[in-house]
Amino acid sequence: MAAEMHDLTPEQAAAHDRAFRRGAVLVVGAIVLVGAVLGFLVLPVVQGGAIGLGAWASICRALGVQPGTPLARQPSSEAAATPVSQVSWGPVTLGALRNADVTRGAMLSQVCGTCHGAEGLSSDPQFPNMSGQTAYAIFKQLHDFRSGARKNYLMSIIGVYRSDQAIADLAVYYASRPAPQHGSIEDLVAVNLAERGDPARRIAACNACHLGNPSAPVETPNLIGQPKEYLLTQMKAFADDTRHNDVYARMRTISTALTSDEMERLAAYYAAKPRP
Repeated sequence: MAAEMHDLTPEQAAAHDRAFRRGAVLVVGAIVLVGAVLGFLVLPVVQGGAIGLGAWASICRALGVQPGTPLARQPSSEAAATPVSQVSWGPVTLGALRNADVTRGAMLSQVCGTCHGAEGLSSDPQFPNMSGQTAYAIFKQLHDFRSGARKNYLMSIIGVYRSDQAIADLAVYYASRPAPQHGSIEDLVAVNLAERGDPARRIAACNACHLGNPSAPVETPNLIGQPKEYLLTQMKAFADDTRHNDVYARMRTISTALTSDEMERLAAYYAAKPRP
């Protein structure tokens, strides 16, 4: 082809170039025309017909001559917004924990002792043990009670009078208390869920977050030594969405996938498991 073009006279080459340009213009013009017909005629008529809109009105809407769209109106969600934790692990929160005063926290804990024990070890299995828990986990839960992200009548009343610094003082105090010590329980079902999870059901290994793993979300509580009744109640609350202060719905997703028997086994397993 290059040799043939080389043999052409200047007039012939110019004529060949003009023919090529006309062909290219025709091809591009045909593509634009087909696109315009599809975009402004065919698709609007088809979409408009699906919602009972006439062809002319559909075309006018597609062209922007009339307001509206030939597409069917998308359903709007009527779901109410669900409050989730408002805790932000930024400089202010971390600074409050870093500057927390254990002595002030000990004084504040006198209000908590009735339910959670003088040293943070609850004598009532419906209340969690506070001692040995991470300060981040305690801070988040107290803050959630105060903000309404987590619901409990008594805790909400107590928390509403606490500043962030007071919550931090209390959190650091209980984190400094000796953790509860228990024996152990061997349950293969619970052990498998705790150590490996069940990926087929979107159940992550519980120990990945709840065993003091440094790579876990900082606010994740350590479950070891918590009362069985308390743990079981919380898993059920996540499953039926009466508790929803878990960021990204992690616990709601997992608890919904667990069976009642698996919840029982996991609660018993963590309640009896000794601290590493």
